[in-house]
Order: sequence, then C-alpha cells, then structure tokens
Amino acid sequence: MSAKQILLIGSGERVRKAALPVFEAAEGFEIEGVVSRTPKTIESWGREYEVRGMQSLTAQRISGIDLVYMVVKKPAVPSVLKQLARFDCSKLDILIETPVMLVRHLGHRSLLDGFRNAWVSEDCEPLPCLDAVKSLFQSGEIGELQSAHFDRSAYAYHGMAMIKSALGGGPIRSARQRKLPGGARARTVTLANGRRATVNDPRDYSVGTLTFQGSRGSVSDAPDRPADGLPLEAILENGACHGFRAGAARRELNESEIQLMGEPSHGIGVTAWMDGMKRVGFLKLMERVRSGAGAYPLSCAIEDSVVDYYLEKAGRYLATPFTRPNAALPRFAFSLLTKITDR
Repeated sequence: MSAKQILLIGSGERVRKAALPVFEAAEGFEIEGVVSRTPKTIESWGREYEVRGMQSLTAQRISGIDLVYMVVKKPAVPSVLKQLARFDCSKLDILIETPVMLVRHLGHRSLLDGFRNAWVSEDCEPLPCLDAVKSLFQSGEIGELQSAHFDRSAYAYHGMAMIKSALGGGPIRSARQRKLPGGARARTVTLANGRRATVNDPRDYSVGTLTFQGSRGSVSDAPDRPADGLPLEAILENGACHGFRAGAARRELNESEIQLMGEPSHGIGVTAWMDGMKRVGFLKLMERVRSGAGAYPLSCAIEDSVVDYYLEKAGRYLATPFTRPNAALPRFAFSLLTKITDR
C-alpha cells in the first residue's frame, strides 16, 4: 500500500513542535509539502522544510493529496477553507486543528462538508497516561470508574476531550463553572453516561494532577493521594519515559513513541510529560486515520468548544435540542450569527 500524502497548511509553533515530528514518525504517511501565507523555511527537530505560498495550490497538486492538515489562526479558518473549496475535495480528507473554528464562525461549518472526511487533531483525547488508567478500571481492581478530578491539569475544550476519554465518551449532559478565590475557577462536567468530572484551573502542568475514583478505590499522581490510593506515574528508564503505570496496569511505549516523548518539563506528576504525551496522542490519531477509523470526530470537537464557550460566557451548560451544537436548531442559529458577524 502506497504512503498517504499529507499537505500541511500553516507553519507556526504547532506545526514545528508537534505535527512535523509526528508525521515523520507515522508509518504509512509522507509529507508532500508545507504551505502558508508567507513563503519561508522552517526548522523542526533538526530538519528544514521549505514553506511555499498558498498560491502554489493548484487542482493538479490537490489531486495528488490524501490528507490536508490545517492549522491556521482561528479568524482565518473560513477564508482558507473557501480557498480549498475552489478544488474538488471529495476524495480528500482534512484534519483540522482545535477548536475547529470560532463560535461566531460556526455557520461556515458546511465548508467542511465537501471533504471526504473531516476530523480534528485533538491530541488530548488519546493521551497514553489515560490508556493506563482505562486498563486499570477494565481489570476491575478498584471497581467501576465513577468520577475524575483534574487539578490544574486540563484546559478549556482540551479538558472536555480528556474528560470524555477518561470517563467513557460523550456527549456532555451538563456543565457548571464557578469562580474561586485568587482568580481560579472550578468546573463540573457531567456526561450522558452519568459520570462526572471536576476541573480546577487555570492549568499549570508544573503542579497539575489527575485523580480517578472507582467504586473500591482510587488512582492518582497527586503527592497527597490517600494511603490506599494507587499511584499513576511515568515508567522511566535512564531518564527516558518508556510508558505509564496505573497501579499494576501499564501502557508501554514503542520506540517511535519514546522518541516523541522527548524531555519532561518541571512537574510533580505525569503532566510534566504533557508535551510528549500530546505528540504520542497525535501519533495515535494518525494510526487511527491510517486504519480507516479516523481521528477525533468533528462533532465531538465542536461540542467541546461550544460547551467551553457557554461556561466562559454564562457559567453553565445544559444539553437540550436548543443548545446542543450539533442539533438542527443551534446549527441554524450559528449560521444566522455568522451571517451577522461576517457583514
């Protein structure tokens, strides 16, 4: 089977520090090129890449591409999608960066309908440390998973994806946000399956922790976890991260993943490895794409960003036919909002 050709649109930090290293490591993919508004040369992990201008995109070039990875400034998303819409994209998949687009631009969501598949590069959903936690609960050692607490370890819509991943999938039934002393906030998110997560922010990976409560015990990377609580920790060999352990459950990393983990930042728990975990999560998304399963679903990512928006603006969210972002009425309302803001 020939390698899938990837075209990157964007040349910023996300491309240089995450996407390019992951695409180089992903089996079955080949980087066709990088395009951006301004031609330039960029460096990523010791390699140089020529960045061509958007005008280099032609129908012939697009016809040879299998997957477009798009990460541009959020206000520019609709205009770039319109440029791509000039071509036949019916046999082209697109992987778009979170949070897909600004809420006021969600009326442009239909621009993604012309692609064969539209997915989102939410690399916080397949974090390897969460794989170890899921394996622990599947073993039944500490009973059935009931809730999770993310203390300064989850951020905005990325946090919503982490909650869904850890607690068994969405959709989100309700959410609330309240202010805490010193500018901090506490969020409570309840999924349709009844499981609940609490999130304290602002995010600070240097002190961030994750705790998961089961019906017969808990697992956590917090230094002050209960005496009977199981540890969640990185598996280290000669200073390199080779996986994650939750109690007796392990998530071993392969050689490519170990390389992508890189070096840790300062931290008291597994979030010290968050940059590397996200790269490994990104690689897992690409493996799903290669297998035909696809990356993070577009509808899930839009729900994550809209719920986050409701919490920022109103402090609460309740899923109804009038508020679910993927329901017909809200989609129509977003299209009207986009028409107004585009004037």
